Amino acid sequence: MKFSVTVRAAPDKSGHLLALKTCQSLLQQGHELSHVFFYESAVTVASALLVPDQDELAMTSAWQNIQSTTNTPLYVCVAAALRRGIVNEQEAASQGLPQANVASGFEITGLGEWVSGLDDSFKQVTFA
Repeated sequence: MKFSVTVRAAPDKSGHLLALKTCQSLLQQGHELSHVFFYESAVTVASALLVPDQDELAMTSAWQNIQSTTNTPLYVCVAAALRRGIVNEQEAASQGLPQANVASGFEITGLGEWVSGLDDSFKQVTFA
């Protein structure tokens, strides 16, 4: 089965960890992820400047691992990302910022990508 996953919880919240663990479990069971869409506070996981405490799980790296091993798109809502200071090269240039800070493996997109992924999925799951 193919799942679409939306994450709304910030990386330091239990809902975000539950989303990650659920995705890992689904993949281990042989399911596919059409995409993971980060929305609201969850977009902060896409910052290349995020540094977790030593006793915390490195969420950005964990999601990057899923993306690199399964080619699952990691979509980040552009509006939520801009409000939280997360930009790719295109947005940095557009906004007159000196550099981008989106972590590799994450793609800043609009809600259109989220909707397209829903069409390709058997189930949609949201974690808040």
